Amino acid sequence: MDSDEETKVCGNCHREKNIDQFVSLRQADRQVATCLSCRGIKKRPDPPAATTATPIAPRRNITHSVLQERYPQGGHVPGDSPATDAARQELNNIQRRHRVERRGGEDPSQTPRLEDLIEHHRPNPENQLQDDLEAEAEPVAPRGNRGGGRPRGRPPRTTSQK
Repeated sequence: MDSDEETKVCGNCHREKNIDQFVSLRQADRQVATCLSCRGIKKRPDPPAATTATPIAPRRNITHSVLQERYPQGGHVPGDSPATDAARQELNNIQRRHRVERRGGEDPSQTPRLEDLIEHHRPNPENQLQDDLEAEAEPVAPRGNRGGGRPRGRPPRTTSQK
């Protein structure tokens, strides 16, 4: 070892080593009695310069505007085609139905991939004519309370006379 370098004797292996082998990993300005090799630790490389580190985006509080950016309203993504939009809606309905089935103790079928549903919803010129004919043949339900269930909206207000 050079005489101009500072050295220290390890308390475990009793070898004389350079002083930078006795650094504390928790406190950089503190020295410890055993060398890095006795502690089974490789010396950590110096951290990269601050200019090469990628900046961390500032954390944003979860507000309505942040949630609107992450989750589009009604599940409609602005750039989606009509086929993709319909496929997302169907996938959402399937996932919702599967959750209900799992809560009921049933084992639901496997949820299809979004790509498969998009392919299913993509317009096909050959099938479009047949779909149009089938749609004309189906009876249309009257507007209002379709198919029973509870009526939507508030009940009519009643006035009491005294």
